[in-house]
Amino acid sequence: MNHFPIFVVLFAFLSLAGSANAQTTHQVSMGGNAFNPANLTISTGDTVQWTWSSGFHNVESGVNGNADGNFRSGNATSTPTTFAVTFDSAFLASNPMANDVYPYYCAIHVFGGMRGSIMVSTPAVITGYGCGVNPSGSLSLVGGLPRIGTTFSLGVSNPLGNQSGSSLGFLAVALTPDPSYPCGTQLPGFGMAGGGVAGELLIGFTPPPVLVLGPQSLAPGSMASFGVPIPADSSLTGLSVYFQGVVLDPLALNGNFYGLTTGIDATIGS
Repeated sequence: MNHFPIFVVLFAFLSLAGSANAQTTHQVSMGGNAFNPANLTISTGDTVQWTWSSGFHNVESGVNGNADGNFRSGNATSTPTTFAVTFDSAFLASNPMANDVYPYYCAIHVFGGMRGSIMVSTPAVITGYGCGVNPSGSLSLVGGLPRIGTTFSLGVSNPLGNQSGSSLGFLAVALTPDPSYPCGTQLPGFGMAGGGVAGELLIGFTPPPVLVLGPQSLAPGSMASFGVPIPADSSLTGLSVYFQGVVLDPLALNGNFYGLTTGIDATIGS
């Protein structure tokens, strides 16, 4: 199994990917010298809004009265007041915390127990896609999930087994899918069935370039496994990356030199 520095491509086009949009607004009430709820688990892109229901309070990030500067509502005030923070990818990158946990407190009542925390979680998701043109199972998850600071593995194979023993497997990586996602563009002569049958191109070429990993030997009945390391950089959280495998048979045993796999849409999780 080979390992490849996918971060080269991810960092190059991160600015084009943009930050995740706010998805949900979570409400925290402040009254009776307590936050309610005090501890929240949210998803990247969500917003937390604190509302003063009674009393004289503020919201300040940090632990036990020691501010860390990640967010602050200002000096303590009374009702009616609201304060909100959106925990999107840009915020997480600018204000990194271990395990994406953000503790906070009320400066007036911190030693009376008025404390809380926000845990920001982004699930790592693997989604196969394509519209039935390329053989099912030709691109698969072999191990792991696309999480920050870890490596996951994808496998390229030809389930039809009709290529020659000198065939090679490649894995293509892109930051955009084909414009017809979840379908693709059919290319004559790129089908694994051979004989000039079309295959479905499922990754996009805007923005370029597409990174191609490989080659690896891919004899009939075998699988080429590609390890894909994700850097330990929280700014990549929530980014979608698109994968498609290619089988190259220099002998064109089935009548086609190339065969395209199904696609995988991988969302990088925390």
